[in-house]
Amino acid sequence: MTQSKTTPLEHIQQINYSIEGVAELSLFQNIDEKKTADNVREFFKSDFPRIRRMALASADLQSPVNSDMPKGDVVGNTAESSIIKRVWAQKLTDDVFRAIKACDHDSQVIIRSEALHGRRRIDIQEEVKYEHSQYFLKQREAYNQFADAFEIQDKGMDLHYYIKNKNGLSAD
Repeated sequence: MTQSKTTPLEHIQQINYSIEGVAELSLFQNIDEKKTADNVREFFKSDFPRIRRMALASADLQSPVNSDMPKGDVVGNTAESSIIKRVWAQKLTDDVFRAIKACDHDSQVIIRSEALHGRRRIDIQEEVKYEHSQYFLKQREAYNQFADAFEIQDKGMDLHYYIKNKNGLSAD
């Protein structure tokens, strides 16, 4: 007898458990590890520096000035918008660091050294004691670990690249 159990998580397929408790289907969709690593690398290269600058910038708050002079209507509250963006960027930055901490030690060293501090790969290879080809495999693994951990953070996003099924559709 088989019972069907579904989970509320997005991107998780229905799982059929047998009486012995062995899963009959894959829990997660198949991902392309190389393209996922590329997505993470691009996130750290393009998006994260901007997010970090937004998080560190000070919001210029000023008291309103009353004047009898006519002026155009301002749509929205620009100070409030700036504060919201800054808080969002700070929270996202915290989530990035929390996701890095969820990775194994060598992955943390690789991500921090390469993506955050811009160190040369040869120097990082010496620190983690991997040969050239081993390093690139470990680097891919590190970026995939980050993608897994970042996806479940409060402000995190899904950086995985999903493999399409035989019909050419993503399994989402």
